[in-house]
Amino acid sequence: MFCRNDLSVESMAIPQRFYDIEVVCVDIKVKGSIYRIIGYYRPPGFSTVDYEYIDNSIRCFQHLCSTHHTVVIMGDFNMPLVDWDLYSSPDTPMYSAFIHFINNYGLHQYVNKPTRDDKILDIVLSSSDSLVNDMQITAPFSINDNN
Repeated sequence: MFCRNDLSVESMAIPQRFYDIEVVCVDIKVKGSIYRIIGYYRPPGFSTVDYEYIDNSIRCFQHLCSTHHTVVIMGDFNMPLVDWDLYSSPDTPMYSAFIHFINNYGLHQYVNKPTRDDKILDIVLSSSDSLVNDMQITAPFSINDNN
């Protein structure tokens, strides 16, 4: 995660029980407000092991979202079948757990164009419905294959 050096940034500890999850978290102070920014990656796949990964990820998010600060969760979730217009998904344990978490926490998803082929894999979720007002999808950064 890159942060401007003129911002007040505090790295948040990830509990050891979540060390197998690819997640990073910082609190950033901007103009008197604090934003909790969570970066995340979920490898592609939908096996039982992959369900355990998303289930543990959701528990990690619940822990990190237990704050009064505005929360932003962003990253490559590799959940290509979510309908972000309706906040719905296939009725499978993995998708259902993911959508249930998003809806229970009242998170808003801001990416509305495909980030890989014709799918939205990279998303930006926020506890604020007005935090993001200009979302643009650009060409991949470095050796990444997602926009």
